[in-house]
Amino acid sequence: MHNHLCLQALFALTLGGFGSASNTWDVKTVYTASNFSQHFGFDTSDPSGGFVQYQTQAAARAAGLFKDSNNVIYMGADTKNIAPSGRSSVRVTSVDSFPINTLLVMDANHAPWGVGTWPAFWTVGPNWPAGGEIDIVEQVNDAQQNDMTLHTSPGCTMPSGLQGLAGSQVSWNCGAGDNSGCGVTAAAGANTYGTGFNQNGGGTYAMAWTTDGIKVWFFPRGSAVSTQLSSSGSIDTSTWPTPQAYFSGTNCDMNKYFSAQQIVINVDFCGPWGGAGTPWASTGISGSCNNYVANNPGAFTQAYWEINYVKLYSMGSSLSSVTNGLTQPNIKAVVPAAAVAPAAPAAAPTTTAAPAIVAASSIVATSGFATSVVAAQNNVVAAQQPATTPKVMRLLADSGNGRDFFFQTKTRTRNWGS
Repeated sequence: MHNHLCLQALFALTLGGFGSASNTWDVKTVYTASNFSQHFGFDTSDPSGGFVQYQTQAAARAAGLFKDSNNVIYMGADTKNIAPSGRSSVRVTSVDSFPINTLLVMDANHAPWGVGTWPAFWTVGPNWPAGGEIDIVEQVNDAQQNDMTLHTSPGCTMPSGLQGLAGSQVSWNCGAGDNSGCGVTAAAGANTYGTGFNQNGGGTYAMAWTTDGIKVWFFPRGSAVSTQLSSSGSIDTSTWPTPQAYFSGTNCDMNKYFSAQQIVINVDFCGPWGGAGTPWASTGISGSCNNYVANNPGAFTQAYWEINYVKLYSMGSSLSSVTNGLTQPNIKAVVPAAAVAPAAPAAAPTTTAAPAIVAASSIVATSGFATSVVAAQNNVVAAQQPATTPKVMRLLADSGNGRDFFFQTKTRTRNWGS
C-alpha cells in the first residue's frame, strides 16, 4: 500500500505539476500599453502569402491601426479603404526572446475574427524551423474554436491518443514537410475564439514551455484564474484545470527542437490556409478571398486585437538569461527553397550564411531580461525571398522607431482533404 500511495503521489505531481518539482511561477516582465511599442518592432513584410500590407509603427498610428492608450493595446485592420494590393494591418515581433521554463500569458478583451481574416498570437525561434514555432492562438475566417500548433525541424512527433488535454488532436508530426505541424483544436463551447470569445469580453491565454512539454490554457473572462493572472503575484499552475492543448516531450526533446522564442502578434488575411480550398469554400462567398478582402472594408470591423497585457513568468531565475533572439549566432538571412522541399523531409535544413550587418549596440537589463538594442541600419535592403520559400528570415526596417531587425516570417499549409 505504501508503494501504491507513492505512485499515486508521483502521478499527481506529473499531471498537476507539469512534471516539475516546482509549480510556482514568478512574474518577470509585463508588457502593457505604457511600454509595448518599446519592446515590439513592426514588421512591414509578409512572406506568408497573405493578402496584407503591414504598416510601420508611424503609419499604423496615423491610420488608427495601432493604439496604446486607455490602458489597452489595439492592433487592427483598415476598415475604410478599398485595398487592391492587400488590406492594411499590423504585425509586431518582440525584441526580447525567452528561454525554456517560461510561462507566457496574454489577456485580451477582443481578438480578430471574420471571413477573410487570419490572425495569430505565436512564438518563434531563430533559423526556422530549427528554432521551433508555437502557435498559441491561430484561426481563419469565421471559425469558433482556437487552433494550437507546433512547427519544428523533422523528428519531433506527438503520441497518438495523448491524454491530459481538453482539446482534440488533429495532427501528430510537428516536423512535417508540408508545414502542417502537430495541432490541437480547442474544445467546442469553451469560447476560445470567434464570437464566443469576443461577446464574453475575451479572456486569458497561457502557454507553458518546460522540458516536459508545452501546454496551452484558455481562461474566459471572469474565471478565477483569469482574475488571478491580472494581479502581480506568483502563481501555482498545479491548481489550474486541464489545458486545451498538451504537447508531450516524450518523443520531442523540448530543448533540442525549440530555441529561445520571440513573441509575434499579427492580423493577416486569406493566404494558403483560410483563402483556399475547403476553408474558403466553406464560407459560402463567391469569388476569391483576395477579391473579398480587397473590396469589402466594412467587413473587417471585428478584425482587431484589444490586449490588456502580455506577461512572462519563470520558474526561479530562468528568465535572467534571456537575450535578444535577433542577434543570436547562426541566424540565417534566407532559407533556400531546397531546404523546405517536401522531397526530403528528413534532411536537416540547409541555410545560407547570414549577412554580417546586424550588431548589438548595447545591452540593458530590464525586468530580468538582458535586452539587446540593435544598432540602427538605415536604408538596408531586405534579403531576397525565393518565390517558393514559405518561411524566411528577413531583414526588415521599422521606420516607426528607426531600428532594423531580423524578423521571422510565417505561413501555414494544411492538408484539408476532400
